[in-house]
Amino acid sequence: MKQLIIIIPYFGSWPFWFDAFIESCRYNPNVSWLFYTDCGAPQDKPENCSFIELTFDEYKQLVSQRLGINFFPINAYKLCDIKPLLGYIHSSDIKEYSYWAFGDIDVIYGDLLAYYEPLMERYDFISTHITRASGHLCIIKNCNKLNTAFQKVKGWNAVIENPRHQCFDEKHFTKLFIKNKNWPKVLRNIRDKLNPLMEDSFFHEGHTTPNCRIPWHDGTMNFPLWWKWERGKLTNSLDGEKLYPYLHFMYWKGEVWVDPLHKSQFYSLGKTLEAGFYISENGFHLMPGYPADSV
Repeated sequence: MKQLIIIIPYFGSWPFWFDAFIESCRYNPNVSWLFYTDCGAPQDKPENCSFIELTFDEYKQLVSQRLGINFFPINAYKLCDIKPLLGYIHSSDIKEYSYWAFGDIDVIYGDLLAYYEPLMERYDFISTHITRASGHLCIIKNCNKLNTAFQKVKGWNAVIENPRHQCFDEKHFTKLFIKNKNWPKVLRNIRDKLNPLMEDSFFHEGHTTPNCRIPWHDGTMNFPLWWKWERGKLTNSLDGEKLYPYLHFMYWKGEVWVDPLHKSQFYSLGKTLEAGFYISENGFHLMPGYPADSV
C-alpha cells in the first residue's frame, strides 16, 4: 500500500501562487496529489501530482452519480462541503493508499510526513484544529468506517444537495466527532471515550493557520511576521528552526495579494522558486534576501 494521497477538486483558474504551492508538493515525493480541474496541468508538474481534466459540469455529474443525489451547486466554493465525502466519491482513486486527505490550495507545505507519519501509526483521523475538522488539510484512514462516516449526519444528502455552501466539512461533519465543544475538559474527555469515532482520532491545534482568532502557541495574539520555505522546510519568524507541516495563509489573502502588479512580478520570477521564498502579509518574496526588506 502507498501511504497518502490528497484529493483536491478545483475549478476556475489557478491562483497566482499556485507555482509556489506545486513547488512545495514537489518536495514531498512520498505523498501524492490528485486534482480534478478545468485549470490545466502546470508544464513542470511534479511526478507526485496528477491532474484529471474535466469541466465543472462534468464533475457535478460525477459527484451526483457516485452519491446518488442531485449535486448542482451554483459555484465551485460549494466543493468545500464534499471534502469529507471525497474518499467515498473517489474510492477507485484511493484504493492503493492506506490514507487519503482533503485540503486547500491556499497553503504551502513543509515536510508533511515528518509531522504526520508518527501520528498515522496511531490514529485514523488527524486534524490540526482541536475543535473541528481542519478543512485546509485533514488526514483520514482509507477504511469503510471513515469513508462512509458522512452518512451518519442526519439529512446529509439534503445538505449536500443544497446549491449553496453549508460548511458541511467543518460544522456538520465535525459534530460526528466533537459535540458540546464548550463543555469543561473533564466532561469532554468522558464524552469522547463513549464516541467510537473519537477512539482513534487526533484533534490538536497545530497552529498552521496563523492570524486567526486562535492564540499562538505561547498564548498571545502575536503571530509570525513571515514564514520561510526552503527546499521542503517550513519555518517562521518566531520559532527559530522549528519545522511546520504546512502554512494555511488564508488571512493574508487581501487586496495587496490580488494587485495586478504584484502578480506580474511574481510570475516573472519563473523557476527561481526552487531556491526558496518568504511569505508575509505582503505576498511572496524570493530568496536570497531578508523579508524585513519588504514586510
